[in-house]
Amino acid sequence: FVQQALNFGLSLRRHVPELERRFLVIVLDVAAQQELRDYGFRTLLHDVVAGGWDMNDVVWKFRWQVILAAMRRGLELAVADSDVVAFGDPFALLAGDADLEIAT
Repeated sequence: FVQQALNFGLSLRRHVPELERRFLVIVLDVAAQQELRDYGFRTLLHDVVAGGWDMNDVVWKFRWQVILAAMRRGLELAVADSDVVAFGDPFALLAGDADLEIAT
């Protein structure tokens, strides 16, 4: 996970540097958090080990919980898998004619 997230973050840094300040990686353990922070990326720790969470629920449901929480707070949000690479601004491709756009 960490190598993929780093690849994603570094592709933003190189190709779309204006988005890096808005880039946040939600990590599931302290080691991943530290490694990403060592590269200067912002992180949010969702410590599933300490919380006793079921890893299957975290992996399959957590992104939807994040989207719901952001929408309830009126935040603009893009959620992406860690294996994404950015070559340009993904927001430029959105028509802006919907409150929610999802691609899998």
